[in-house]
Amino acid sequence: MGSTVESESLCGLPGVTRDGPSGPSRFVDGFWMDATELTNEEFEKFVTATGYITIAERTPTKEEFPDAPPENLIAGSTVFTPTKNAVALDNYYQWWRYQPGASWRYPEGPQSTLEAKKNIRSCR
Repeated sequence: MGSTVESESLCGLPGVTRDGPSGPSRFVDGFWMDATELTNEEFEKFVTATGYITIAERTPTKEEFPDAPPENLIAGSTVFTPTKNAVALDNYYQWWRYQPGASWRYPEGPQSTLEAKKNIRSCR
């Protein structure tokens, strides 16, 4: 992530690349990305057939997070929450929040449903 290559910068501005702001060059651990998008409905069929449980549906354990207080060991996921106005981009907590009970089945938390989003494609 990031770039130190001048030809990749936008208007010669350090740390700003053609595809958006980036910080100093840094590396991230390897990760897998599926080659095929699928709909939520297709993912639901997979889950039904295999019994797969996503990380967001699993309750974190004290062994995994020894410093976490017990009240934070709750299954859930981060949820994107757009701001009403433009905000500084230095604090992602302004638009991401942890929502207990949120998962692919309940995208906004337990009060939400997947029904309106069954045919939305995403990578899983």
